[in-house]
Amino acid sequence: MQGRQYPWIFHCLVYPTGGTRSHMCWIPIANDPDWGFKEAPFYSDDLNMSQWFPLGAHTTCVSVFPGTNVRLSRHYHIFTTADPSVTTHNKALSKLHNQTWMGNIVVVALDKRTQSKVVQFPTRDIGLVDILISV
Repeated sequence: MQGRQYPWIFHCLVYPTGGTRSHMCWIPIANDPDWGFKEAPFYSDDLNMSQWFPLGAHTTCVSVFPGTNVRLSRHYHIFTTADPSVTTHNKALSKLHNQTWMGNIVVVALDKRTQSKVVQFPTRDIGLVDILISV
């Protein structure tokens, strides 16, 4: 299944509570009960994150390498749980960086030109995002 064939789903990077490493997953566009599927372009708020964050999520935009002024070639939106007190320990982040974090983490890639539209997550960016998540 490829995003070009199915423009209403996007490949994203997930650091799950129930696994010991990050992995790519498909996340669909939320279906509007009144209008059906929204037309492209799609933004982070259009993604249906309920599978990973049933109680809601916070979003952080990362556009520079943390602690520096070095701009990244693309922006990333990082989703985290809205209420960490009601979730479990993130085993993937613990194994990757020996850090304690509560809840899932989902990273969405944005296009390089507008830095706002969601694009398919490039697998070549996984190593960079692993570092960004650890900082």
